[in-house]
Amino acid sequence: MDIFGADEIIRYGQKVRISANPYLYKKELVLGSTPLHPSCHSDKSHNQEASMHTQESYNMVWIIDAIDPNDRFERQGEPVKAGEKILLRHAQTIQYLASDPSKTFKNDFGTECEVSAHSFHTINKT
Repeated sequence: MDIFGADEIIRYGQKVRISANPYLYKKELVLGSTPLHPSCHSDKSHNQEASMHTQESYNMVWIIDAIDPNDRFERQGEPVKAGEKILLRHAQTIQYLASDPSKTFKNDFGTECEVSAHSFHTINKT
């Protein structure tokens, strides 16, 4: 139990683990990210790698944030509505889960974008 209580409601500011369909692999796969390191980074963008992991660690913990930075603090503790856009912030490194459409690659399923943990910045915005 954490500060949000023991109910089944997912709230802004809450720490969560995101797992894949259990029929995908023989072990539980959970979305995680490892801190940026010269030998461990995403292939195309060289940002912090985001991938599925089987060994449980704090690298698998994400925090749910509101999209609008102006009311991000005020929304802490409020339930996340179904279908509402959210940001996933990596709890250990404070980087957001991101995808850069300019970093694509082809595979058996078509063209896909690379996913990484990186907070993109523009002037006065994250």
